[in-house]
Amino acid sequence: MQTSTGCGAATHAGIDYQQRLSALFLVSLLLDVELLLRVEGYVGLKPKEVAYETDQPIDDMRVRFEDESVIFFQAKRTIDLSRRPESEFYKVIDQFIDQYTSNLNLKNAYVLATSSAASSRIVHELNKILESMRLNDQNFSANPLTKNEQDTLQTYQTIVSDVYRDRMGCAISDEQFIDFSSRVFVRRVDVEADMPDERVALILLASRCKVKPQLVWSQLITNSLSYASARLSVNRDGLLHSFSEFLREAEPTSHPMAEDQFFSIVTKGESVYGREILIFRSEVEGYDFVVAEFARFDDDCSRLLRFAAPDKCIFQDGSVQTIIYRCAARGGAMRFLEENPKIFSGKTVAILERDDAAVIESTNCVQTHRELFETQIKQGASSMCCLHCAKPISEQYSPVVELDDDVSDHSVGLVHRECWRPVDRVLGIVTGTFFDEYSFLKRFDVATWMKLLPTGQGFLRSIKEHVMPKAGIVTVAWVPEDDYQSDYDYCLKINLGDGSFEYATDRGRVERMNAAKARKACDMMNLAIETARRQNDPWCFISKHRAIGTYSGLLPLKDADESCIECVNTEVTRYNRLIGKTYDRNDGFYTPLCLLVDKGNEEPLMINRHLIILTDPLTLRSYLDNWTTAGVNIPDYEVRIISHDHEFDAKVNHFFDHGFGVVIDPLVDRNGNLVAGMLIQDQRKMVGPEVLEFL
Repeated sequence: MQTSTGCGAATHAGIDYQQRLSALFLVSLLLDVELLLRVEGYVGLKPKEVAYETDQPIDDMRVRFEDESVIFFQAKRTIDLSRRPESEFYKVIDQFIDQYTSNLNLKNAYVLATSSAASSRIVHELNKILESMRLNDQNFSANPLTKNEQDTLQTYQTIVSDVYRDRMGCAISDEQFIDFSSRVFVRRVDVEADMPDERVALILLASRCKVKPQLVWSQLITNSLSYASARLSVNRDGLLHSFSEFLREAEPTSHPMAEDQFFSIVTKGESVYGREILIFRSEVEGYDFVVAEFARFDDDCSRLLRFAAPDKCIFQDGSVQTIIYRCAARGGAMRFLEENPKIFSGKTVAILERDDAAVIESTNCVQTHRELFETQIKQGASSMCCLHCAKPISEQYSPVVELDDDVSDHSVGLVHRECWRPVDRVLGIVTGTFFDEYSFLKRFDVATWMKLLPTGQGFLRSIKEHVMPKAGIVTVAWVPEDDYQSDYDYCLKINLGDGSFEYATDRGRVERMNAAKARKACDMMNLAIETARRQNDPWCFISKHRAIGTYSGLLPLKDADESCIECVNTEVTRYNRLIGKTYDRNDGFYTPLCLLVDKGNEEPLMINRHLIILTDPLTLRSYLDNWTTAGVNIPDYEVRIISHDHEFDAKVNHFFDHGFGVVIDPLVDRNGNLVAGMLIQDQRKMVGPEVLEFL
């Protein structure tokens, strides 16, 4: 009989985590974007090289940036706080000290990258302590610490002191301890399958890949192991050598907008700034249509032609011509003819070109307009929203236009094909593999989603990771948030049975109150704590999930290595910046989220009188398949983002007030009955103290 201790599985999981972390760095390197991991002092920098299993003391990975600064990474999927010299944490600190003493370059940082599976003593407590040192290096020890945090600080200080003495033969000074600690970062990176950081990587890859982004992501993971085994260093040119055939190549264009990660601009021919290319019906016998070039500017830079929406060109003599198309390149006009055979097939077209094009394009007026144009096109590229309807654009081949008609403010950007007007001066079209791979994400603002997701969904993420796997349908208690008061001076401290404490939060932020409200809230919470204690179901706290609730309510949630710490009482205390910095958990408690809206009447999709909301738009196709199998009629829709929690509150309130329900990520059986999802319930109408709150 063979037995297993589980060590092999744990080792494999650790190796897989390191490969995935490496692949995350390679995505940044390959696509030439900033590192997909926030480290203070390195925000906005693009990596230029990733090195593996180096000869440096911190040997897992080294990322070098454009300014020659370096971050050294140790990857540990799980890790516990321990003073034992043979422990993983002790070894990590030993490597960090070795790196620190061998190279005091101020541009170097040391990052312990770990996952949500790691000990909260490291992910939360040590991280808080290190952040407080960076905030207040002279007096960090005076910052409020729980008993557990004091133990964590003492353990960390002891290990640093012991390792430094062993290596250097002398004690580390207070100044050196602060300097070293200011370079140490703990970062939670959840990059395993279907976790948030992997989802961000897949979205970015989808913006540039010719093939399914999952295939490139999988290959990057595989290559990471090969790079590590051979102790290689990789730069962008090296990666492109292996992956360029799978990436969308930027089309030749002079437009700065083409630098956007999600699309490139395709033009036919060289864009012109001083001429207008117009298509209109011919009044000359023998020709049905005319493609003609006209100069745009007079010597004093005034417009020679005026345009009136939707399709009129007004010449200097006052005559008016109805135009079919207006563009900035001859090739663009030819493409329009080819793409519209219903209009032009079998027709004769006269092509009228100017012979003074080079002279026109070299004038001061044209050059001045060109500078204005390039400034506006950079601004117009940032939102990926239609200049006309202001809704997001995620459709392949949408026009890029310049607006300068009689009623429009001069601007440059994207428009939907159905919003385009003949007076819009077409510069080109946008194309991107993301639009093909995720064609079901109609009018979806992917850029906004990318910005919001990494720091959002704090509460729902905990539900999905720790509760959903244990239950198909989860009831989520919701209560609308009052306007957050960021200038009040008081908050509530929750004292715990082990001598430590937490702070009362609202939507992942420390709740700030005036003195009167704080005293009232404190009395109410103490009454609830005492009532639950008398019922032998006391309020407790579990640190790994950072949840507070009754003992019976927490038991199904807590992991085997967690304890339920009883809440003793609450007290009013004065708020300070460090408390907020330490205990504020996320920017979005629920959001970002998305919903489907009928494109015709703009009503949201409902199933069995429930508003449907999704946490991951990239998985929409599987939900659509499930719903249509159950006979749900899916209209022509748009995918809209709920960006902020106050928007979520407003929608939930509205639907509750009108007698409807709300469900997140629903799966239904063939009869339309809910079998999985998060069912939102109004906490104000729920009775009992069993409701959980994630701090």
